[in-house]
Amino acid sequence: MSLFGQMKDLYKLQREAKKIQKELSGIEIEATAMGEDIKVVVSGDQKILELSLAESILEKGRKADIEKGLKEAINQAFKEAGKLAAQKSKGMMGDMGINLPGVK
Repeated sequence: MSLFGQMKDLYKLQREAKKIQKELSGIEIEATAMGEDIKVVVSGDQKILELSLAESILEKGRKADIEKGLKEAINQAFKEAGKLAAQKSKGMMGDMGINLPGVK
């Protein structure tokens, strides 16, 4: 493949990546912890959009539980967002004939 062809493919890949990034920013993923007392909503591009705590868990002495629940909910939301991004990227790469080992 010529240098021009490679540059053209790189430009196309860059355009597709921006398109996927825009799509991901419009997707919301919700995760909860401690039943549904802690809720985290992140975008597909892994930005926290919302964090809410039920009033019932805000009593004194529950700091460690709240911290643990926040960590669980945030990690779960980011994990799901990462899976979604990988799926979308894999589709783009496959459409371009690029196979990345380890990306499922």
